[in-house]
Amino acid sequence: MEKSIPPLNGLLGTKLPVRDLAGTCSWYSRVFGWEAVMEFPGPDGTIAGAAGRLPGANPTGLSFRANPAAQSQEGLELAIDISHREDLEAWLEHLDREGVPHSPVIDASVAWLVVLKDPEGHEIHLMTRERHGFDQTGRAGYGRTVAETPAV
Repeated sequence: MEKSIPPLNGLLGTKLPVRDLAGTCSWYSRVFGWEAVMEFPGPDGTIAGAAGRLPGANPTGLSFRANPAAQSQEGLELAIDISHREDLEAWLEHLDREGVPHSPVIDASVAWLVVLKDPEGHEIHLMTRERHGFDQTGRAGYGRTVAETPAV
């Protein structure tokens, strides 16, 4: 009997733990145009979290939760969808104007990519939806297509 998985509509959001909630919200607003739509007061009235949106990313939300012990972990990446290589070039100019350190454009597994970090150390990937068409098969650290395995 084949297992049936109910339908999904997409990803609604991501919540990142941060030490400096106000500073993080300010940085994402300045760099990405993030806009807060909700805030979450803790028991003492201090704002403990914020939920918001990135322009063009609706309905996917990006939220932050204050946590004094928060720290970024390798492998935890926020990937942001950029349409084309030309748009990625415009992002490089914007990041430079804002003084945000970033990688050069990388020919990633299937598309172009720029890597940066927020003030909390979370790695952010600006990745194009446009594919570059380079065959990266066999390169260490690059993805490869998963071959379908025949049913047993």
